Amino acid sequence: MADPYEPLGIPADLLEGSPFTSYFIPSLILFVVIGLGHGFSALTAKKHSKYQGYITSVFSWALMIWIVAQCMIMNVIEFLHVLYFFIGLTGAVLGMRLLCEKHMFPSNLFYMIRS
Repeated sequence: MADPYEPLGIPADLLEGSPFTSYFIPSLILFVVIGLGHGFSALTAKKHSKYQGYITSVFSWALMIWIVAQCMIMNVIEFLHVLYFFIGLTGAVLGMRLLCEKHMFPSNLFYMIRS
């Protein structure tokens, strides 16, 4: 957010065809939704929240959607895109695992069908 026109040397030309003219709004969204969201997820994990599976899943899906949208807008796929997508996928799988262990929706539907 400090240098919205050329952060880390990345030219703003990559944003052509997107709704943004600089990296300020995307970096603000990234900080608030992805950064603070995952921080909130970590805090709820520490507190052993009943809803940890949902929280982890939501912010992990947000990360994966962000990465796919970023690749589509910028029309480029780099190693870090793939890495962060798989980090998001891992979080989503672990969130679902938490929901399965607690027999919470949507995993409880599977247990109801099996019975």
